Amino acid sequence: MELQYVTNFSGTKHSVIIPFLHWKKIEKELKELREFYKEKKLQKKNDENLLFEEIEFALGEVKKIRDGKLPKKTFEEFLNEE
Repeated sequence: MELQYVTNFSGTKHSVIIPFLHWKKIEKELKELREFYKEKKLQKKNDENLLFEEIEFALGEVKKIRDGKLPKKTFEEFLNEE
């Protein structure tokens, strides 16, 4: 890729000129990257929500066991649940 640098009087680079087709490719890749991260962030939020729902359900079961509405389970039975 052919790049052109724009410099000030002292030679310090402050801008870059790239071919238009390369710019369009960069824009496309940036858009895809943003969509990927947005999807990952949404997936993480969904995973966290699911975890909270499962914890809430488990705590509800504990309360029912304490209240005598569900039978008690051994730890081994708990681990072997499907």
